[in-house]
Amino acid sequence: MTAAGLVLAGTFLALAQMPDVTVAEVGLAVAIGVLVDTVLVRSPQPPTPRHAICYKCSLNVPAVRTGAAGRR
Repeated sequence: MTAAGLVLAGTFLALAQMPDVTVAEVGLAVAIGVLVDTVLVRSPQPPTPRHAICYKCSLNVPAVRTGAAGRR
């Protein structure tokens, strides 16, 4: 998520280089908003409990083979 947010912010910062003042202002404002969202809002959030529970459960479940490759 963080890498995608940084790439998106960089893309909008490229709009800040445009000669049209309105486009440049919008690009800068959106880039700042995306950076704030990426760094301050989404980064500190821990993974969801469902993700943590499913990951722990998947470690204890043996692999199940299906299809022709799994038959003997």
